[in-house]
Amino acid sequence: MRPSARQADELRPITITRQYTKHAEGSVLVCFGDTQVICTASVEEQIPRFLKGTGQGWITAEYGMLPRSTTAARSERPIRRCISRVRPPCFPRAASLPM
Repeated sequence: MRPSARQADELRPITITRQYTKHAEGSVLVCFGDTQVICTASVEEQIPRFLKGTGQGWITAEYGMLPRSTTAARSERPIRRCISRVRPPCFPRAASLPM
C-alpha cells in the first residue's frame, strides 16, 4: 500500500487548468495528486542563424524545480530524459536536433 492509500494499479487524480498564467502565449497547471506542474509556452520569431532560410523552426524546453519541491533531493536528469522522449513524437522533424 502506498502512503496515499492508492492501490498499485490506481492512478493519481489528474486535473488540467488551461490559461493558468496571464503573460505566456499558452499555459496550463497540471496536477497529478499532490504533484503540481506549471507548463508555459512562448512564441518568438527568432531562430538560430544556421536555420535561416530553411523553412524550419526551433523548439526549446526549459524546466526548473523550486527548492523543497520534493521530500528528497532528486536529480533533474529524469525530467530532462522525459522532455527528450516526448519532443520527437510531437515534432518529428526535431528528433535529430540537439536539446
